[in-house]
Amino acid sequence: MLTRRLLIVEDDARLRTIVREFARIRARGLPFRVETREAGDLETALALLPQVHAVLCDGSFPETPRDLPGCNWQKLSNACDAHAIPFVLLSGDDVMVGVASQRGVMAYSKTRTPFLRIELGFPPIDTLLRALGAESCEARRSTPVENPRVLEMNGTNQHLGDEEEVEDDLHR
Repeated sequence: MLTRRLLIVEDDARLRTIVREFARIRARGLPFRVETREAGDLETALALLPQVHAVLCDGSFPETPRDLPGCNWQKLSNACDAHAIPFVLLSGDDVMVGVASQRGVMAYSKTRTPFLRIELGFPPIDTLLRALGAESCEARRSTPVENPRVLEMNGTNQHLGDEEEVEDDLHR
């Protein structure tokens, strides 16, 4: 089974644990295994980046003297962009979420994201799992897709059962 690694960047260890458990719960039944890596600061996150396939990052964590106030997540976002690694910002600062969204970064507010009803979904994790699912399908695909129905699909509307149909379509 293919393994995908999710990096959780959060300076609050308790929240890292909650998010890790949400990822574990939400990943049940996926056609790939999800492992998590954790970082409580930017330096650790940047060091772990080559080992992961997706990043969920807190909006503000301890800054170094070189960082602009409240903007140190941007270094990690830029590094993710450079390596085509999906990045999602999860911040308690709604203004920061708005700024990140305006810059094209997928961003969610901690104050507006449900943490108590995991069965309803957890958008920051679900977004990254969809991205990892699209990557896992690409990694398993050995032949180019020429079926127009398959070419129109994207990671947001693909269902687990679609994969078998895709394989059948490819061999027709």
